Amino acid sequence: MGWPVVKLGEVLDQDLDFVTDLEPKTYKKLSVKLYGKGVFPDKPVEAHAVRMKKHQLAKEGQIIVSEIWAKKGAIGIVPPNGNGALCTSHFYLFNRKSERVMEGWLRYLFIVNFLEPQLSAEARGTTGYASVRPRHFLQCEVPLPPLAEQQRIVAKLDKVAALVEEAKSLRQEIGREMRSLVQSIHFKLSDVSERPFGEFTELWEDRVPIEPTAQYPQVGVRGFAGGLFFKDAIQGSETRYKTFNRLSEGLFVVSQPKGWEGAVAVCDASHKGWYVSPEYRTFRCKPELLDARYLAALLPTPWFQRELTKLTRGQGARRERLRPEMLLSMKIRMPVIKAQEAALPSFEKLCDLRKARTDAGMSADALLPAVLYRMSRNQG
Repeated sequence: MGWPVVKLGEVLDQDLDFVTDLEPKTYKKLSVKLYGKGVFPDKPVEAHAVRMKKHQLAKEGQIIVSEIWAKKGAIGIVPPNGNGALCTSHFYLFNRKSERVMEGWLRYLFIVNFLEPQLSAEARGTTGYASVRPRHFLQCEVPLPPLAEQQRIVAKLDKVAALVEEAKSLRQEIGREMRSLVQSIHFKLSDVSERPFGEFTELWEDRVPIEPTAQYPQVGVRGFAGGLFFKDAIQGSETRYKTFNRLSEGLFVVSQPKGWEGAVAVCDASHKGWYVSPEYRTFRCKPELLDARYLAALLPTPWFQRELTKLTRGQGARRERLRPEMLLSMKIRMPVIKAQEAALPSFEKLCDLRKARTDAGMSADALLPAVLYRMSRNQG
């Protein structure tokens, strides 16, 4: 980069003002999202329920850093509604000590997750949870254009960010309409009577004993029918499980801890031969009654998501796990197999549109980093 490079410690100071005695009241808390996704209000907490003895109260405009997840981009700027929020000792707060750096400039460096490579190198550990310390953060180097240049660039990036948010809102609206359309078609085709989900599917698991020296490529499941995603392989010696469930095309995968919030998905051909832990249960569709592709189209609909939520009770960490017998007893309406097959071409076209929308969203999310990089290379 053509701009000067400085260590954050040259422009930031750690806030060392701690609170040990809390007032008997409800305190706001903050959630710092991964990968530069920002800082948002979290569930408030009563003072008497707080167990840690050392706290801080955030101030608007401060930089907040997660001790555990900073290396994954959990860094941001405290928003106006975060003023006075209670921060435990797992978070660090920093103030700008120099007028050489704009809050907006720092905000965009955090949004594009500029610090991740440096913090990942600093926070080496024997586990994935190696902590970031204040000294690691303050040692990070960032480009620092002249103040007038920062102002100009931040103004440009604000315009780009507004366009990205507008595009994101449109994508979300289109996604809701597409899910509602699938749901509407499904109900028009379905029998009026409800039947147990277990009439259409059955628990089926390809359990593979774990060998200590073997590698097992992993798959995770996103919530709210967000689909499957690939993860790094795990060596057999690195897990406490005795078996993994091996995936194949058409299997219905359900997360027991998070199935109630839509962490369910149907495997396609790309997932064949990958693995999930026993925390994920796998089912197969009875081919004469349910097409796996039809089920995949139903998963994101508001109706199916609500039905999953109804299956378990409790809140937060006390929420019940979604056990196979719960899922198989769920009452649903389903069209006959011929009607499902007739609807599939339309559903697949919608699926292609959804994929194109997702790809466009990924491109939009990459726009800010690309603009910032181009400006850094071309001096604006």
